Amino acid sequence: MPPARPSLSRVTLQYLVVGVVGLLSSFMLADYVRDQSRMEAVLRLEQRAQQLTVAVQQSISAKLQVLQAFQAFYAVGQRITLDEFKKFAVVTLTYHPDIQALQWIPLVPADQLDGLIAEGRDQFGADFDVFERDSAGARQPLQVRPYYFPIYYIEPMAGNEAAHGLDAGFEPVRRAILTEAWYSGKATVSTPIRLVQETSDQSGVLLYQPIYRDIFPPEDEAGRVKTLVGLVPVVLRTGDFMAASLKDFDTGGFSITLYDVDAPDRLLYQSHTADDSMSAGDFHTTGAVTVANRRWVLDFDTSAAFIDESIYFSGLITRVGVLLMTAVALFYLYQRNHNEAALRRYAATLEVTNKELDAYNHTIAHDLKSPLAIVNGYAYLLMDEPLSDEGRKMVDTVAMVTHNMADMIDDLLKLASLRNAEASVTRVDMGVALESALQRIEDRRQFVTVEGDLPPALGHAPWLTEVFANLINNALKYTPADRTPDIRVRGMVQGTMVRYEVQDNGVGIAAEDRQRIFELFTRLPNEGTAKGLGIGLSIVRRVVERLGGQIGVDSAPGQGSTFWFTLRGG
Repeated sequence: MPPARPSLSRVTLQYLVVGVVGLLSSFMLADYVRDQSRMEAVLRLEQRAQQLTVAVQQSISAKLQVLQAFQAFYAVGQRITLDEFKKFAVVTLTYHPDIQALQWIPLVPADQLDGLIAEGRDQFGADFDVFERDSAGARQPLQVRPYYFPIYYIEPMAGNEAAHGLDAGFEPVRRAILTEAWYSGKATVSTPIRLVQETSDQSGVLLYQPIYRDIFPPEDEAGRVKTLVGLVPVVLRTGDFMAASLKDFDTGGFSITLYDVDAPDRLLYQSHTADDSMSAGDFHTTGAVTVANRRWVLDFDTSAAFIDESIYFSGLITRVGVLLMTAVALFYLYQRNHNEAALRRYAATLEVTNKELDAYNHTIAHDLKSPLAIVNGYAYLLMDEPLSDEGRKMVDTVAMVTHNMADMIDDLLKLASLRNAEASVTRVDMGVALESALQRIEDRRQFVTVEGDLPPALGHAPWLTEVFANLINNALKYTPADRTPDIRVRGMVQGTMVRYEVQDNGVGIAAEDRQRIFELFTRLPNEGTAKGLGIGLSIVRRVVERLGGQIGVDSAPGQGSTFWFTLRGG
């Protein structure tokens, strides 16, 4: 008899058990893979949110650079004409198309307002006037105030006509922001406002930079109150600003909300790029950016549907069958470990990058490289203009000037750091401070003679090393080529003070120039081709005066100079 075949129910049971176990295992693994994929998707969303936050912060820093560039632009000429303002604005708006407008807002005392209006009518036409608006937005005459902030220059004018001549401080809130910038000497940003020239639903902000008679604001509030010339605001429509800041980044799936933490009407911007079925709380993270004196927060929200769609195929392969389940699991584990390691490396790199960006943003707040871009921009504009031979020669000179700008930036940064630097005043061995300065010119120190021991004084050693280094370098720099430098350094006690002298056999200085050589950017006609931007002696004077001393020079043309400074005896 033929062997009995297995019962059908047993075979069915075997297949059923294997099939059920395999099917359940595949679904369990698919669910596990799906959960892991969701975690990775959420982590990627968080990293993208951080990347977008950094992009917004960098865009803000770029706007602050524009304000700092204008501060330097004013300091160079100590005046602002309409033509110069337009040229500055052309260059700026070319690189920052998301800026709604650049404005110049002079501080005008009440008794000078009529004169400004008359001047404005000469420039802009008989319709020019200074006005304010009521709560409904209608124009109305100015209220009596001790001073005004009229929007005098505006670029571009097209689309911003409604703001021309408006007293920028007509509302208490706006006036408070202007006053805060004025008194603090720092850039300030307004709370969310509706711009007077706005025709859509966008919010706007005004980023103000106070401009003082000197390139740096006075240290004390009273000095800042007295020396303010005006303010230059960057006008931003927040929708345009966010679009420009994020145009090179992937924002897909995100609903982004930007708001001012401390403002009553906090909302600045809101997008709706996420799926319409987004449920609040499915994914949410935040990022913070610093804008001058205010803090903005970015909310990033993503719908569960978007995340599910992004990971739809993550577990599909695991469902092909029990025979491929082990291979799929091993592949997934390998891929997961590889991805987690890559994510950890990326997170570590991102942490380092964020720290570098923080340091960079802090530095760039004080960066003075913007004048280079301005000068190059002006040269580019002037190349297209019909110029006389003399004019062409001036344009060619720009190339030479830009080569010296790096030195100017270094010296200006030293000057700026001195303003805020804190140093303990102690007894300084001036011989040691001088030796530190001489080590910088080791190849030329044979030209320097120290006459006796230098008496000690009260001061700060690193600063005094800079003083000696500047004075000795100047002495070497301005010695004629046909003379061997002969530089002598000495010190002598005079009562409670100590006087130090650096004597040279250089070109000398005329009597009428002896005081102004210590002023910033001062170079004398007889300095010839010697390199220098007229900053070093300004640094020396500031150091000596910060230490309670005085500085001066005794000299005559062709007979060398003796630079001297005094400090309190140690």
